[in-house]
Amino acid sequence: MDTLFSFKYMRLIAATLGVSLILFLFASIGLLSSIIDRGENDNVSTIDVEGYAEKMLTPDIASFSFSVTTESKDMSTAQNESAKKVNSIISFFKQEGKVAENDIKTSNYNLYPRYEYRRLDCKDEIYCDNTRVLMGYVVTQTITVKVRDIDKAGELLAAAGERGATNISGLSFTTDDNEKVKEELILQATADARRKAQNLAKELGVKLGKIVSFHTNGDNIIPFRRENVAVMGLQKSADIAVSPEVPVGENKITAQVTISYKID
Repeated sequence: MDTLFSFKYMRLIAATLGVSLILFLFASIGLLSSIIDRGENDNVSTIDVEGYAEKMLTPDIASFSFSVTTESKDMSTAQNESAKKVNSIISFFKQEGKVAENDIKTSNYNLYPRYEYRRLDCKDEIYCDNTRVLMGYVVTQTITVKVRDIDKAGELLAAAGERGATNISGLSFTTDDNEKVKEELILQATADARRKAQNLAKELGVKLGKIVSFHTNGDNIIPFRRENVAVMGLQKSADIAVSPEVPVGENKITAQVTISYKID
């Protein structure tokens, strides 16, 4: 019985050692393969090139934001006054389809109490504490507008100021098909990089292999204007405001790629 038990025990040990040995061999082979691959990649000779493309576009969309700020001792009154001014501006924008409804949105709405510190119930100037006093409620609403008819941008800016806007900012110009143009420029930049790599390979007397790496260095939209944009402040007289001129100019859209080719 002891002999049979010892024999089974020895077979179990042998089987365990065999499995461990196989696992060790697989791990060793995998590690060796990784080392070889890494070494091969480290020793790969490459040609690294950059490709570039650009395009000038005349913007067809103008965007800007305006804010209306009102204050009143009563919260509801402050909100109502703000709403009247904002609604008046938006109503003008929508007239005759100047701005589409889905191109007007509220980007910020803020309501908060305004306090001041006052000296109250003072018996003398030495023993007198400042007391926080509620002065009223302030409402600020900011609206972002997208204008697809750029020729009307100046008129809309002036109208917002005339109807109670307390701040106008963020005037910018873009084109509606920016993403499509960016995709086209990336393809052009890639072709430019390939051409440069082929010329270099021919000059060096080598043959281009497969692409080892490829990445884009980002795309940029660079405003290019013939003159600065005048937004507000032009007047015919002290009481009559004129629509500001809004020169659009052009935007330069660029794309750049970097490609590494293996040398065969």
